[in-house]
Amino acid sequence: MGKKSNSMHLEVEKLSGWPYQIEFESPRRLRSLDEADDSTDLIEGSPIWHVDVATDLEMMESIADQWRDLERKSSNSATSFQSYNWCRAHLASSQERFAIINVFQNDQLVLVFPLSIHNRFGLSVATWLGDPFTQYGDVLIDKDAPCAEAVKLAWQAMLEIPGLDVLTLRKVRSDAAISTATELKENKTDSHDLSAILELGEFKSIECYLNSLKSKYRRNRKRIRRNLEKAGEVRFEIVEDETRRSQLIEKAIELKTSWLIQRGLMSRAAFSHSPFGILSALRSAEGDSFQTIVSHLELDGQTAALEIGFLWNNRYFAYLGCFEPDFASMSPGTIQMEDTISWLISNGVETYDLFAPLDPYKSQWSNSTVSVGDYQIGMTWAGQCYVNQFEGQIVPVLRHIYNGMPDALRHWAAKLILQ
Repeated sequence: MGKKSNSMHLEVEKLSGWPYQIEFESPRRLRSLDEADDSTDLIEGSPIWHVDVATDLEMMESIADQWRDLERKSSNSATSFQSYNWCRAHLASSQERFAIINVFQNDQLVLVFPLSIHNRFGLSVATWLGDPFTQYGDVLIDKDAPCAEAVKLAWQAMLEIPGLDVLTLRKVRSDAAISTATELKENKTDSHDLSAILELGEFKSIECYLNSLKSKYRRNRKRIRRNLEKAGEVRFEIVEDETRRSQLIEKAIELKTSWLIQRGLMSRAAFSHSPFGILSALRSAEGDSFQTIVSHLELDGQTAALEIGFLWNNRYFAYLGCFEPDFASMSPGTIQMEDTISWLISNGVETYDLFAPLDPYKSQWSNSTVSVGDYQIGMTWAGQCYVNQFEGQIVPVLRHIYNGMPDALRHWAAKLILQ
């Protein structure tokens, strides 16, 4: 590839009346993105950049191998929610439009910026692909690529998405690669929290981990295990049989949904087409770099507690935990989590990630935290009104009203929406 023109023309297939055709100045620069050169001759050794945007499954699947290879070379800020398997599974369980921005350096994929495009109140809103189920939002970037330049290119391509009114990037970690985008720094919302993380590298065994706990926590967990063992035969396993895994994933979804209804709890995910549909889709989207882990605790042959997590790049993400209500008084989830941690340590996994928010119970399970925040940018006048008035003022009031409703009414509302 000796020469490239100074302009780039990206043509993307039309989707449901969504014409997507981009023309912008070539991102290729001889030395940096801020230096222009009118010549077509490249300085020897200078990187050649180009960007494409996948807006259909065929285009997405055509870069699957490169995407997975990029995961293995990605920066430490990347998570399982930027993986090909996660994004592909989400699209298998939804019918939404998407724009996956891919940045190449010397024909090597070095950055993926996965976005969904939604219609809200007549406005076009871009979010992370997988939102609201994605627990950490970021771009996937090669750790050896020039981060600022690659992110700048991806950001430029995002700005060219036709008709875009709002960009909403939720759950962005403070160490995320996308945080280098200067436009984000001025558009952080008031929504921020901490994620609880247990760094496992310092523990050679489960005994080392338990010895690191405060004595009151050790005593409490021993008491819980003792009471469970008195009640019956306790058995823990990481489920490998595919049929049982599928059955237990469905059971976990059922238990979690019932728990949310009982407490009248709702989130943005509750209003989606299928609140936990992505978990079912993940069963047939496994890959070497991404594994769905099912941790199962039984009492006398009956499910007592379950956890669905993702193992990716030697890091574990505890996505969904639940327990059987009949055993709730015996706190089986505590033993399930402890035994899951034991399995992770024995397999050399580096982290056990419990996500945000930093609930009180998570503090005793973690030894590290990371800040997580949301960003919203109004790209048009209408988009700015949506961000400032609806998201900034109306949504907080509605949330306050809902949380102040009687328990019975919240229970009814949650059941109506979740079922």
